[in-house]
Amino acid sequence: MLKEVISRRTGGRLAGWLALMGAASLGPGSTEAMGGEVRMLDGTSRQGEAVSLEKSELRFKGADGKVLPIPMDTVLRLDIGAVPARPPLEKFTDLELNDGTLLRCASVKVVDKAVEVSLHGGLNLKVPLDKVANWLTNGADEAGRKDWDSRLIKRKRRDMLAIARQGAINSLEGTLGAGDAEGKTIGFTPQGIDREARVPLTNIHGLAFERAPDPNLEPVVARLLDTGGNRLAASAITLKEGAWQVRLSGGMEVSYPAGGMGGLAPARLDLSRGKLAYLSDMEPALVVDPAKEDPTRFRTGPTRDKNLDMSPLRLAGISYAKGLGLLAPTVMEYELGGEFREFRCIAGFDDAVSGASGPVVLVIEGDGRELARRELVRGPSRVAVPVACAVKDVQKLRLSVLPVGDELGLGYGKHLHLAEARVSK
Repeated sequence: MLKEVISRRTGGRLAGWLALMGAASLGPGSTEAMGGEVRMLDGTSRQGEAVSLEKSELRFKGADGKVLPIPMDTVLRLDIGAVPARPPLEKFTDLELNDGTLLRCASVKVVDKAVEVSLHGGLNLKVPLDKVANWLTNGADEAGRKDWDSRLIKRKRRDMLAIARQGAINSLEGTLGAGDAEGKTIGFTPQGIDREARVPLTNIHGLAFERAPDPNLEPVVARLLDTGGNRLAASAITLKEGAWQVRLSGGMEVSYPAGGMGGLAPARLDLSRGKLAYLSDMEPALVVDPAKEDPTRFRTGPTRDKNLDMSPLRLAGISYAKGLGLLAPTVMEYELGGEFREFRCIAGFDDAVSGASGPVVLVIEGDGRELARRELVRGPSRVAVPVACAVKDVQKLRLSVLPVGDELGLGYGKHLHLAEARVSK
């Protein structure tokens, strides 16, 4: 079921959604053993299945059959069902709404001032045209997607229409209008021309509307990915008797009945928004980087989400998508504003980055007070040490990576990598 979207927002691709894609196991409704998982802020996880979900509480049934109440403000992610590596359709249209929701559609047509959408699984939606940010006709074509994203970035503050003809794509800026009564064409008035043309939908590669931001958008509390590849920006989610009800930031309501609909069902909820922040995504207020002071150093730093050789981060045989690479001596300071409760990371030496022997120390300070200190020594075995400390009420968090046993404090060849370095509420 779809209600009218009541808000607007400037369109844009959903790069942040890529973090939701990944392996997950079977969830409620499967004939296999329970394979769902809930992950909490404290780093723990529990296997099982969601029984019910309300605004403040998740009731989760573990493998032992016990149902536990879990406060929603402690949940980072809930894996419900199998996350698709790609949508099940060989060809689909990406339709992005003003609230950031991305729908992957088997068919799309514009009838007057509404967009009629058919999703995989048999779910049909009707969206007011003025609530659509943009669409890409063939979302399965990666080359076409990259081209379309670049056109969205380059366009000026006008509507845009892209036409595919004889293997070439041409885009024009102007003003998009309404569809016809049969859903076969859409109106478009090119910039500098005072006459509207009717453009067949079959010729459209993509279109984008210029929208003013809507201050009435509801806060996003979760990102939902379903088994059809649809990605919903949810302001509220409930689960009752196997049925999921999702309210989107823009006011839409989408229902997933118990047992799914034609294979369409929620697969993953990402509830980390506002609860957790990775240091690699934050701008430090202070950086003391030895590479800037000494151009003879082989490596530069700090690095974000890469090791110091600019390759994927890997500690003790485990790969990490988030983290920092820090030369010794490096100092980094972050403004927390007293908003977080805990700092965590995995400190160690990247498996593929060589370095000097001897100890390196990681010092963590909050508002000038030492919170934690860990000395790590590079040796024949791989090193990865979990580090955690309370940062409640801390305004300024400082991380220092310092060489040990180096009288000059130069630290040549000494460094640390901090995987999953993050603060949480």
